[in-house]
Amino acid sequence: MLRTSLVELPTALNVEDDSLPIAYDFRTWIKVDLIMKDHDIPDEAKLPLICQYIGVDLFHFSGSAEDLWASIFNFYICDTPMKSSEGMTKSKDIAYRFDCDWWLIFAAFQQQYGINLLTAKLHWFEFRALLDGLTETTEFIKVVQARLRDTSKLKGEERTQAEKLKRYWKVPDGNAEVEERDPHEIEAELLARIKD
Repeated sequence: MLRTSLVELPTALNVEDDSLPIAYDFRTWIKVDLIMKDHDIPDEAKLPLICQYIGVDLFHFSGSAEDLWASIFNFYICDTPMKSSEGMTKSKDIAYRFDCDWWLIFAAFQQQYGINLLTAKLHWFEFRALLDGLTETTEFIKVVQARLRDTSKLKGEERTQAEKLKRYWKVPDGNAEVEERDPHEIEAELLARIKD
């Protein structure tokens, strides 16, 4: 595990005894997120494609693909332990997807932090921390709340309006099958493919 300090953000993957410098800009890792969740990209093509984006030369890498995946995944989740989903109801609704919600995210960063994501230089970890810190004063968070709202206990006009908003803001189903799973399920599937 990376176990980052409060001062230094990682700029390399530690795989076995190798330290592999990587691109750590948030734009690169948004691409990684989209590749991981894209159902149209064959699983065996995902690792080479991700490595191409982050700057890892697979031809000169002699370690195990499984360890490399684990290190990539740890960086992707910002070296934070996954929250337990125990006791939580699993929603089939997708909160957001970078390719669908880019302009809402852009506007939210501009509104809340005064950051222009078109020109900002942010480490992936910084970007994720700021994304997680967005408040409901932003349209992006209002849209996410509308998508995830449980309408089953609402009645009458309130339910009608909530369901209408849910349908309006629903993330397209193109990659929904992959997106509905939590990151551990995605990682397990990708690692299983490597072992085959």
